[in-house]
Amino acid sequence: MGRETLEDILDRRSVRQFSEEPVSDADLEQLLEVGFYAPSGLSRFPVHFIVIRDEDTRREMCGYLKWARALQTAPVAIAVCGDQGKSPIVWVDDCAASIMNILLAAQGMGLGACWCSIYDAPDDEKKTAELLRLPEHLRVSAIVAIGHPLRKKERPQRVDRSRIHWEHWTASE
Repeated sequence: MGRETLEDILDRRSVRQFSEEPVSDADLEQLLEVGFYAPSGLSRFPVHFIVIRDEDTRREMCGYLKWARALQTAPVAIAVCGDQGKSPIVWVDDCAASIMNILLAAQGMGLGACWCSIYDAPDDEKKTAELLRLPEHLRVSAIVAIGHPLRKKERPQRVDRSRIHWEHWTASE
């Protein structure tokens, strides 16, 4: 793994405030492409993406999605959905892998992003599915807010050696 890739992984932060600069179609296409290249359980590839540029749609989502304030200033969002018919067991995992690819690619491209999970909030998921006119077999895993960060976030220290265990569980002191 290249040093640049490692730095992007370590520097990635959830961005919740974006500038007004739009995200280019080329950048969006690149993000969607890396989303499709995520690993997929049983090679089912159940992930679908809905690109949301419409400001009214994003604002409506902000009205009911508790953890989606990033959509207020993001110029674009991607709804990441899973096809339960293709992958009833691991669609959530496949969506999560796609989201992580998108988040890391956004970091590497100088963009910011925020993962706004909703699959575990049935009422929010239902409202979002209706708003996006999803067919019954698709489930919404998350909305990813994307844009140019308003400011750079510093890298915090997150490594906690007391939570690393070798070969078997060892109680921390």
